Amino acid sequence: MSTEATLNNSGGSESALLLLEQLAEVFGKLKTHTETFLHLQNGIKWEDIEGHFLSLDESYRSKFDELVEKEKALEEKKAEACRLIAEKEAKVSTKEHASLNQLQELRDAAVSSLAEVRQKYKVELAEILEASGSKDKKVSTSINDNNASRASEENTPASGSGEASEALPVETKPRPVLKQLCEQMDTKGLLKFLSENCRKLASFRDELSVALKCATDPARFVLNSLEGFFPPDQTNSPGSKHNALEVQRKSCILLMEAIAPALGMKEPGGDDPWSSEIKEQAKEIAEEWKSKLAEIDLDASNGYSLEAQAFLQLLTTFNVDSVLDEDELCKIVVAVSRRKQTAVSCRSLGLNEKVPGWYPPRMPQVSLRSWLSGTGKLMQFISYKLLGFRRHSPLHLC
Repeated sequence: MSTEATLNNSGGSESALLLLEQLAEVFGKLKTHTETFLHLQNGIKWEDIEGHFLSLDESYRSKFDELVEKEKALEEKKAEACRLIAEKEAKVSTKEHASLNQLQELRDAAVSSLAEVRQKYKVELAEILEASGSKDKKVSTSINDNNASRASEENTPASGSGEASEALPVETKPRPVLKQLCEQMDTKGLLKFLSENCRKLASFRDELSVALKCATDPARFVLNSLEGFFPPDQTNSPGSKHNALEVQRKSCILLMEAIAPALGMKEPGGDDPWSSEIKEQAKEIAEEWKSKLAEIDLDASNGYSLEAQAFLQLLTTFNVDSVLDEDELCKIVVAVSRRKQTAVSCRSLGLNEKVPGWYPPRMPQVSLRSWLSGTGKLMQFISYKLLGFRRHSPLHLC
Protein backbone atom coordinates (compact mmCIF):
# COMPACT_ATOMS: atom_id res chain seq x y z
CA MET A 1 0.00 0.00 0.00
CA SER A 2 2.72 2.37 0.89
CA THR A 3 4.52 1.69 -2.40
CA GLU A 4 1.44 2.39 -4.54
CA ALA A 5 0.77 5.61 -2.61
CA THR A 6 4.26 6.76 -3.24
CA LEU A 7 3.93 6.14 -6.99
CA ASN A 8 0.63 7.95 -7.08
CA ASN A 9 2.11 10.93 -5.32
CA SER A 10 5.07 11.12 -7.67
CA GLY A 11 2.78 10.92 -10.78
CA GLY A 12 0.55 13.69 -9.51
CA SER A 13 3.44 16.05 -8.88
CA GLU A 14 4.73 15.61 -12.42
CA SER A 15 1.30 16.47 -13.89
CA ALA A 16 1.07 19.55 -11.75
CA LEU A 17 4.47 20.69 -12.90
CA LEU A 18 3.47 20.23 -16.53
CA LEU A 19 0.29 22.20 -16.02
CA LEU A 20 2.22 24.96 -14.33
CA GLU A 21 4.60 25.20 -17.30
CA GLN A 22 1.72 25.39 -19.75
CA LEU A 23 -0.01 28.00 -17.62
CA ALA A 24 3.15 30.08 -17.51
CA GLU A 25 3.45 29.91 -21.31
CA VAL A 26 -0.16 30.95 -21.81
CA PHE A 27 0.21 33.73 -19.31
CA GLY A 28 3.28 35.02 -21.18
CA LYS A 29 1.39 35.10 -24.49
CA LEU A 30 -1.53 36.82 -22.83
CA LYS A 31 0.78 39.39 -21.37
CA THR A 32 2.34 40.00 -24.83
CA HIS A 33 -1.06 40.45 -26.44
CA THR A 34 -2.13 42.68 -23.62
CA GLU A 35 0.90 44.90 -24.08
CA THR A 36 0.28 45.05 -27.86
CA PHE A 37 -3.37 45.92 -27.33
CA LEU A 38 -2.48 48.61 -24.85
CA HIS A 39 0.10 49.97 -27.27
CA LEU A 40 -2.42 50.09 -30.10
CA GLN A 41 -5.00 51.60 -27.85
CA ASN A 42 -2.62 54.34 -26.85
CA GLY A 43 -1.22 55.03 -30.47
CA ILE A 44 -4.27 54.65 -32.84
CA LYS A 45 -7.78 55.78 -32.11
CA TRP A 46 -11.01 54.53 -33.65
CA GLU A 47 -11.91 58.02 -34.71
CA ASP A 48 -8.77 58.16 -36.83
CA ILE A 49 -9.63 54.95 -38.62
CA GLU A 50 -13.20 56.08 -39.17
CA GLY A 51 -12.06 59.47 -40.47
CA HIS A 52 -9.63 57.86 -42.90
CA PHE A 53 -12.29 55.67 -44.46
CA LEU A 54 -14.75 58.55 -44.61
CA SER A 55 -12.11 60.65 -46.42
CA LEU A 56 -11.57 57.90 -49.00
CA ASP A 57 -15.30 57.59 -49.54
CA GLU A 58 -15.66 61.34 -50.06
CA SER A 59 -12.76 61.38 -52.56
CA TYR A 60 -14.25 58.55 -54.58
CA ARG A 61 -17.66 60.21 -54.61
CA SER A 62 -16.10 63.47 -55.81
CA LYS A 63 -14.31 61.75 -58.68
CA PHE A 64 -17.48 59.87 -59.60
CA ASP A 65 -19.47 63.10 -59.72
CA GLU A 66 -16.73 64.69 -61.89
CA LEU A 67 -16.88 61.80 -64.35
CA VAL A 68 -20.67 62.08 -64.48
CA GLU A 69 -20.37 65.79 -65.34
CA LYS A 70 -17.82 65.09 -68.08
CA GLU A 71 -20.02 62.39 -69.56
CA LYS A 72 -22.96 64.78 -69.55
CA ALA A 73 -20.89 67.51 -71.28
CA LEU A 74 -19.71 65.00 -73.88
CA GLU A 75 -23.26 63.92 -74.60
CA GLU A 76 -24.26 67.56 -75.04
CA LYS A 77 -21.38 68.17 -77.48
CA LYS A 78 -22.30 65.05 -79.40
CA ALA A 79 -25.90 66.18 -79.67
CA GLU A 80 -24.77 69.65 -80.84
CA ALA A 81 -22.46 68.14 -83.48
CA CYS A 82 -25.24 65.92 -84.78
CA ARG A 83 -27.53 68.93 -84.98
CA LEU A 84 -24.92 70.96 -86.96
CA ILE A 85 -24.28 68.06 -89.32
CA ALA A 86 -27.99 67.71 -89.97
CA GLU A 87 -28.27 71.45 -90.67
CA LYS A 88 -25.29 71.36 -93.09
CA GLU A 89 -26.69 68.32 -94.88
CA ALA A 90 -29.95 70.14 -95.30
CA LYS A 91 -28.16 73.23 -96.68
CA VAL A 92 -26.06 71.12 -99.08
CA SER A 93 -29.15 69.31 -100.30
CA THR A 94 -30.91 72.64 -100.86
CA LYS A 95 -27.93 74.06 -102.78
CA GLU A 96 -27.66 70.88 -104.83
CA HIS A 97 -31.28 71.08 -105.88
CA ALA A 98 -30.86 74.77 -106.68
CA SER A 99 -27.73 74.07 -108.79
CA LEU A 100 -29.47 71.28 -110.67
CA ASN A 101 -32.40 73.55 -111.40
CA GLN A 102 -30.06 76.31 -112.56
CA LEU A 103 -28.09 73.87 -114.73
CA GLN A 104 -31.28 72.59 -116.28
CA GLU A 105 -32.34 76.17 -117.03
CA LEU A 106 -28.96 76.88 -118.68
CA ARG A 107 -29.21 73.67 -120.68
CA ASP A 108 -32.69 74.53 -121.87
CA ALA A 109 -31.54 78.05 -122.77
CA ALA A 110 -28.54 76.67 -124.71
CA VAL A 111 -30.67 74.19 -126.62
CA SER A 112 -33.14 76.93 -127.42
CA SER A 113 -30.33 79.24 -128.60
CA LEU A 114 -28.84 76.52 -130.80
CA ALA A 115 -32.22 75.84 -132.31
CA GLU A 116 -32.69 79.54 -133.03
CA VAL A 117 -29.22 79.87 -134.57
CA ARG A 118 -29.73 76.75 -136.67
CA GLN A 119 -33.05 78.05 -137.88
CA LYS A 120 -31.60 81.51 -138.53
CA TYR A 121 -28.55 80.36 -140.49
CA LYS A 122 -30.08 77.42 -142.28
CA VAL A 123 -28.66 77.32 -145.79
CA GLU A 124 -30.64 76.01 -148.73
CA LEU A 125 -29.18 73.31 -151.00
CA ALA A 126 -28.91 75.71 -153.90
CA GLU A 127 -26.83 78.11 -151.84
CA ILE A 128 -24.50 75.29 -150.79
CA LEU A 129 -23.95 74.23 -154.39
CA GLU A 130 -23.34 77.83 -155.38
CA ALA A 131 -20.82 78.29 -152.58
CA SER A 132 -19.09 75.03 -153.55
CA GLY A 133 -18.85 76.14 -157.16
CA SER A 134 -17.28 79.46 -156.24
CA LYS A 135 -14.82 77.66 -153.97
CA ASP A 136 -13.75 75.36 -156.83
CA LYS A 137 -13.14 78.41 -158.98
CA LYS A 138 -10.99 79.97 -156.27
CA VAL A 139 -8.97 76.76 -155.87
CA SER A 140 -8.43 76.52 -159.61
CA THR A 141 -7.28 80.14 -159.72
CA SER A 142 -4.96 79.52 -156.79
CA ILE A 143 -3.40 76.50 -158.55
CA ASN A 144 -2.85 78.52 -161.70
CA ASP A 145 -1.23 81.28 -159.67
CA ASN A 146 1.06 78.75 -158.00
CA ASN A 147 2.06 77.29 -161.36
CA ALA A 148 2.80 80.77 -162.66
CA SER A 149 4.89 81.62 -159.62
CA ARG A 150 6.82 78.37 -159.98
CA ALA A 151 7.49 79.11 -163.62
CA SER A 152 8.84 82.53 -162.70
CA GLU A 153 11.01 80.99 -159.99
CA GLU A 154 12.47 78.56 -162.53
CA ASN A 155 13.88 81.49 -164.49
CA THR A 156 15.64 82.75 -161.36
CA PRO A 157 19.09 81.25 -160.58
CA ALA A 158 18.96 78.82 -157.64
CA SER A 159 21.40 78.71 -154.75
CA GLY A 160 22.48 75.87 -152.45
CA SER A 161 20.31 77.11 -149.64
CA GLY A 162 17.17 77.39 -151.71
CA GLU A 163 16.04 80.21 -154.01
CA ALA A 164 14.99 82.42 -151.11
CA SER A 165 18.55 83.42 -150.28
CA GLU A 166 19.02 85.21 -153.65
CA ALA A 167 16.49 87.88 -152.68
CA LEU A 168 18.10 88.61 -149.34
CA PRO A 169 19.21 92.17 -148.77
CA VAL A 170 22.96 92.67 -148.64
CA GLU A 171 22.72 94.42 -145.28
CA THR A 172 21.68 91.24 -143.42
CA LYS A 173 23.53 91.30 -140.11
CA PRO A 174 24.02 88.15 -138.06
CA ARG A 175 23.62 88.05 -134.32
CA PRO A 176 26.86 88.83 -132.48
CA VAL A 177 26.85 85.39 -130.89
CA LEU A 178 26.68 83.70 -134.32
CA LYS A 179 29.51 85.83 -135.62
CA GLN A 180 31.62 85.14 -132.52
CA LEU A 181 31.08 81.37 -132.69
CA CYS A 182 32.03 81.31 -136.37
CA GLU A 183 35.14 83.41 -135.77
CA GLN A 184 36.21 81.00 -133.01
CA MET A 185 35.41 77.95 -135.20
CA ASP A 186 33.38 76.65 -132.23
CA THR A 187 31.22 73.95 -133.81
CA LYS A 188 29.94 72.56 -130.51
CA GLY A 189 28.98 76.02 -129.29
CA LEU A 190 27.21 76.83 -132.55
CA LEU A 191 25.25 73.56 -132.57
CA LYS A 192 24.32 74.11 -128.93
CA PHE A 193 23.08 77.64 -129.70
CA LEU A 194 21.01 76.40 -132.66
CA SER A 195 19.57 73.56 -130.57
CA GLU A 196 18.56 75.94 -127.80
CA ASN A 197 16.81 78.13 -130.41
CA CYS A 198 15.41 75.28 -132.49
CA ARG A 199 12.09 77.07 -133.00
CA LYS A 200 13.92 79.83 -134.92
CA LEU A 201 16.14 77.64 -137.12
CA ALA A 202 14.59 78.82 -140.38
CA SER A 203 15.23 82.46 -139.51
CA PHE A 204 18.93 81.75 -138.85
CA ARG A 205 19.70 80.63 -142.43
CA ASP A 206 20.30 84.13 -143.80
CA GLU A 207 22.32 85.20 -140.76
CA LEU A 208 24.46 82.06 -140.94
CA SER A 209 25.25 82.74 -144.59
CA VAL A 210 26.83 86.01 -143.48
CA ALA A 211 28.31 84.76 -140.21
CA LEU A 212 30.12 81.83 -141.88
CA LYS A 213 32.21 84.33 -143.83
CA CYS A 214 33.85 85.25 -140.52
CA ALA A 215 35.18 81.71 -140.03
CA THR A 216 38.84 81.04 -140.81
CA ASP A 217 37.90 78.00 -142.91
CA PRO A 218 34.12 77.94 -143.45
CA ALA A 219 34.09 74.63 -145.33
CA ARG A 220 36.08 72.77 -142.70
CA PHE A 221 34.00 74.46 -140.01
CA VAL A 222 30.79 73.08 -141.53
CA LEU A 223 32.27 69.62 -142.11
CA ASN A 224 33.48 69.48 -138.50
CA SER A 225 29.94 70.27 -137.35
CA LEU A 226 28.76 67.02 -138.98
CA GLU A 227 30.66 64.98 -136.41
CA GLY A 228 28.16 63.16 -134.24
CA PHE A 229 25.41 63.19 -136.89
CA PHE A 230 25.23 59.41 -136.42
CA PRO A 231 26.15 58.84 -132.75
CA PRO A 232 27.28 55.35 -131.65
CA ASP A 233 24.35 54.99 -129.23
CA GLN A 234 21.76 56.12 -131.77
CA THR A 235 18.22 54.98 -130.97
CA ASN A 236 14.92 55.40 -132.80
CA SER A 237 12.84 55.35 -129.64
CA PRO A 238 11.03 58.61 -128.74
CA GLY A 239 12.44 60.65 -125.90
CA SER A 240 14.52 63.68 -125.04
CA LYS A 241 17.73 62.20 -126.55
CA HIS A 242 15.99 61.40 -129.82
CA ASN A 243 14.50 64.90 -130.03
CA ALA A 244 17.89 66.50 -129.32
CA LEU A 245 19.50 64.41 -132.08
CA GLU A 246 16.76 65.46 -134.52
CA VAL A 247 17.37 69.14 -133.73
CA GLN A 248 21.13 68.65 -134.16
CA ARG A 249 20.59 67.07 -137.57
CA LYS A 250 18.36 69.92 -138.69
CA SER A 251 21.08 72.34 -137.56
CA CYS A 252 23.70 70.47 -139.61
CA ILE A 253 21.48 70.58 -142.71
CA LEU A 254 20.96 74.30 -142.14
CA LEU A 255 24.72 74.90 -141.99
CA MET A 256 25.28 73.00 -145.25
CA GLU A 257 22.52 75.04 -146.89
CA ALA A 258 23.95 78.31 -145.62
CA ILE A 259 27.59 77.84 -146.66
CA ALA A 260 26.92 77.99 -150.42
CA PRO A 261 25.65 81.60 -150.46
CA ALA A 262 28.28 82.46 -147.86
CA LEU A 263 30.99 81.72 -150.43
CA GLY A 264 29.08 83.22 -153.35
CA MET A 265 28.12 79.95 -155.04
CA LYS A 266 25.32 80.71 -157.46
CA GLU A 267 24.51 77.16 -158.56
CA PRO A 268 25.18 74.10 -156.39
CA GLY A 269 26.70 71.33 -158.42
CA GLY A 270 28.54 73.75 -160.72
CA ASP A 271 31.86 75.43 -160.15
CA ASP A 272 32.84 75.37 -156.51
CA PRO A 273 35.60 76.90 -154.39
CA TRP A 274 36.38 73.69 -152.51
CA SER A 275 39.92 72.44 -152.29
CA SER A 276 40.76 68.82 -153.02
CA GLU A 277 41.33 68.29 -149.30
CA ILE A 278 37.84 69.55 -148.45
CA LYS A 279 36.29 67.41 -151.17
CA GLU A 280 38.16 64.36 -149.91
CA GLN A 281 36.95 64.99 -146.35
CA ALA A 282 33.38 65.43 -147.60
CA LYS A 283 33.62 62.20 -149.60
CA GLU A 284 34.88 60.31 -146.54
CA ILE A 285 31.90 61.57 -144.57
CA ALA A 286 29.58 60.56 -147.43
CA GLU A 287 31.06 57.04 -147.49
CA GLU A 288 30.57 56.75 -143.72
CA TRP A 289 26.99 58.03 -143.93
CA LYS A 290 26.27 55.62 -146.77
CA SER A 291 26.97 52.65 -144.51
CA LYS A 292 24.89 54.24 -141.74
CA LEU A 293 21.93 54.80 -144.08
CA ALA A 294 22.03 51.13 -145.05
CA GLU A 295 21.24 50.25 -141.43
CA ILE A 296 18.23 52.59 -141.22
CA ASP A 297 14.66 51.83 -142.26
CA LEU A 298 14.18 54.84 -144.53
CA ASP A 299 10.66 53.71 -145.46
CA ALA A 300 9.49 54.44 -141.91
CA SER A 301 10.00 58.18 -142.46
CA ASN A 302 7.21 58.41 -145.09
CA GLY A 303 9.27 60.68 -147.32
CA TYR A 304 10.58 62.94 -144.54
CA SER A 305 13.91 61.27 -143.68
CA LEU A 306 16.32 63.77 -142.14
CA GLU A 307 19.22 61.37 -142.61
CA ALA A 308 18.57 61.02 -146.35
CA GLN A 309 18.05 64.77 -146.74
CA ALA A 310 21.36 65.50 -145.01
CA PHE A 311 23.13 62.96 -147.22
CA LEU A 312 21.78 64.57 -150.42
CA GLN A 313 22.63 68.03 -149.06
CA LEU A 314 26.21 66.89 -148.38
CA LEU A 315 26.56 65.63 -151.95
CA THR A 316 25.01 68.84 -153.29
CA THR A 317 26.92 71.37 -151.21
CA PHE A 318 30.40 69.88 -151.61
CA ASN A 319 29.95 68.42 -155.13
CA VAL A 320 30.83 64.94 -153.90
CA ASP A 321 31.10 62.37 -156.67
CA SER A 322 28.26 59.89 -156.50
CA VAL A 323 28.95 57.11 -154.02
CA LEU A 324 25.65 55.32 -154.65
CA ASP A 325 24.49 52.79 -157.21
CA GLU A 326 21.16 53.08 -159.00
CA ASP A 327 18.99 51.26 -156.46
CA GLU A 328 20.55 53.09 -153.51
CA LEU A 329 20.07 56.46 -155.21
CA CYS A 330 16.40 55.75 -155.91
CA LYS A 331 15.87 54.67 -152.31
CA ILE A 332 17.49 57.85 -150.95
CA VAL A 333 15.46 60.15 -153.21
CA VAL A 334 12.16 58.42 -152.40
CA ALA A 335 12.98 58.67 -148.68
CA VAL A 336 12.94 62.49 -148.97
CA SER A 337 10.28 62.79 -151.67
CA ARG A 338 8.00 64.88 -149.46
CA ARG A 339 10.59 67.49 -148.48
CA LYS A 340 10.70 70.81 -150.29
CA GLN A 341 14.50 70.83 -150.58
CA THR A 342 14.55 67.57 -152.56
CA ALA A 343 13.76 69.29 -155.86
CA VAL A 344 16.76 71.62 -155.55
CA SER A 345 19.07 68.79 -154.44
CA CYS A 346 18.05 66.56 -157.36
CA ARG A 347 18.60 69.30 -159.93
CA SER A 348 21.94 70.19 -158.35
CA LEU A 349 23.09 66.59 -158.56
CA GLY A 350 22.05 66.39 -162.21
CA LEU A 351 19.29 63.90 -161.67
CA ASN A 352 16.89 65.48 -164.19
CA GLU A 353 18.47 64.75 -167.55
CA LYS A 354 16.43 61.65 -168.34
CA VAL A 355 13.31 62.50 -166.39
CA PRO A 356 13.51 66.23 -165.53
CA GLY A 357 14.00 66.74 -161.84
CA TRP A 358 14.47 63.13 -160.82
CA TYR A 359 16.86 60.29 -161.61
CA PRO A 360 20.48 60.13 -162.92
CA PRO A 361 21.26 60.05 -166.65
CA ARG A 362 23.00 56.70 -166.47
CA MET A 363 19.92 54.95 -165.08
CA PRO A 364 17.53 53.50 -167.70
CA GLN A 365 13.92 54.55 -167.38
CA VAL A 366 12.75 50.93 -167.42
CA SER A 367 15.08 50.17 -164.50
CA LEU A 368 13.56 52.99 -162.45
CA ARG A 369 10.03 51.85 -163.18
CA SER A 370 10.89 48.26 -162.25
CA TRP A 371 12.52 49.34 -159.00
CA LEU A 372 9.60 51.57 -158.03
CA SER A 373 7.04 48.89 -158.84
CA GLY A 374 8.99 46.18 -157.09
CA THR A 375 9.39 48.18 -153.90
CA GLY A 376 5.86 49.58 -153.81
CA LYS A 377 7.07 53.17 -154.27
CA LEU A 378 5.39 53.89 -157.60
CA MET A 379 2.47 55.91 -156.20
CA GLN A 380 4.78 57.80 -153.85
CA PHE A 381 7.04 58.64 -156.80
CA ILE A 382 4.10 59.85 -158.90
CA SER A 383 2.88 61.99 -155.99
CA TYR A 384 6.36 63.45 -155.62
CA LYS A 385 6.57 64.12 -159.35
CA LEU A 386 3.21 65.91 -159.40
CA LEU A 387 3.81 67.98 -156.25
CA GLY A 388 7.54 68.73 -156.51
CA PHE A 389 8.18 68.99 -160.25
CA ARG A 390 4.90 70.17 -161.74
CA ARG A 391 6.73 72.71 -163.87
CA HIS A 392 8.91 70.13 -165.66
CA SER A 393 8.03 67.93 -168.60
CA PRO A 394 5.64 64.99 -168.13
CA LEU A 395 6.79 61.81 -166.40
CA HIS A 396 7.70 58.85 -168.62
CA LEU A 397 8.24 55.44 -167.07
CA CYS A 398 8.29 53.28 -170.19
